[in-house]
Amino acid sequence: MSSQKDIKLPAGSTFPYAPGRHLLVIDDDKLFCDAIRHADLDDQFTVHIANTANSGLALCSQQKMDVVLLDQQLPDKNGTEICPSILSQNDKTKIILATAYPDLNNAVEVIKLGAFDYLAKPFNIDELCFAINRAFTSAELEQVAEVSNWKQKKESAKIHFIGSSRAASAIRNAAHSTAKSRAPVLLTGATGTGKTLLAKYIHSRSPLQDKVFLSVNCAILQENLIEAELFGAEKGAFTDATSSRRGIFELASGGTLFLDEIGTLPYHLQAKLLGVLDDGMIKRLGSEKSLKVDVRILTATNTNLITAIKEGTFREDLFYRLSVLNIELPTLLQRKEDLRELCSYFLNREQANSLTEQDYAAMAAYSWPGNVRELKNVLERAVLLGEGGKICLQKVLDTAAPCTETKEDAFPPSSTAEITPLKTMEQKYISQALEAHNYNRSQTARSLDISRSTLIRKMKLYNLDQ
Repeated sequence: MSSQKDIKLPAGSTFPYAPGRHLLVIDDDKLFCDAIRHADLDDQFTVHIANTANSGLALCSQQKMDVVLLDQQLPDKNGTEICPSILSQNDKTKIILATAYPDLNNAVEVIKLGAFDYLAKPFNIDELCFAINRAFTSAELEQVAEVSNWKQKKESAKIHFIGSSRAASAIRNAAHSTAKSRAPVLLTGATGTGKTLLAKYIHSRSPLQDKVFLSVNCAILQENLIEAELFGAEKGAFTDATSSRRGIFELASGGTLFLDEIGTLPYHLQAKLLGVLDDGMIKRLGSEKSLKVDVRILTATNTNLITAIKEGTFREDLFYRLSVLNIELPTLLQRKEDLRELCSYFLNREQANSLTEQDYAAMAAYSWPGNVRELKNVLERAVLLGEGGKICLQKVLDTAAPCTETKEDAFPPSSTAEITPLKTMEQKYISQALEAHNYNRSQTARSLDISRSTLIRKMKLYNLDQ
């Protein structure tokens, strides 16, 4: 190994690493080892010293080493010989092999044995710092990735579609069937019925469950940047593109991509999405090069895409490609039998036990226009208003109108003659919401549980601008 003067280690120099990290130096050059030992590294990482291969292996068996700086020529063994033994103690250890006899073939063999890096003597402090820093960073990134994968698996295991009603059971059965396929799935249903949850449920039961799951709401993406967000962009493709960037499709490659509110996707981008579904190829904005992506596509909408096709705002060919498999989620009104299970799921045991039969009767009489999402919000507010572990549900529902079939706009209508067109109902509802909030768009959008951009688009559609 190089001596202390070879590496030019200045007095008091430090390495920029976090505490709790362990570096093992296996080298018979005691001057070099002393230089590392006394380089004021105590607050950066712990340095362990071994002057022989056997003593180095003994230290590896006693302490998990993050990085090992290993000399090739040792008194008792060749450094390359002990690489497999070091990795058998901890396969995440990053080995940096140093040699005074650099050779390309030897370097290739070392990497094949599992070494992370290869340094040729003599080297200076900058080279050494860079190599060690790169090794620690790589080890940390691998650890972060492992933790992330573990969390994702744990979260996937916790995803449930709650309910024992016939409607809920049918949805679960459909989800299990579609999970086995890689075909696109279109999830439809009213706002708050659980389309995002069902998309995660399908992914967690699919062969891709250990891969990435990305969820994107198309309605909240900025219209002038949506193409770059989805497909990526090359440097200089637009004003703020100061560097090349990967899009959502590239980031989701190998896993599942869930596109919520697909009906809001601009018409000119629908052709690009169709192309991805057909051949799995994308082009970044500003690039002529095609890139291959392997993504399973799940989409959702609470609007009528057939109507959108007739109005010329949604491509018919894209609709049929997205709806190879289609699951329509029922409203909470259609699965009231699940109210007790849903309450138990959203509340802790003490809170759930405090619900009375009168509470359940009040919930059964309510129309739940916001569906399961509204139920969750109502329960949260009831808990905040309650005292002593009990919840005050009646106070939250005391202004709720009972759901009866004689009420105007009640669901379901008793005959086809009574059905009000969905577009008319939506226009009326948005108009009332705007008036209630004095045409404050942000407050109105929050109350309707939609994005501000979606509200503005619908205001233009229905001529509701003031």
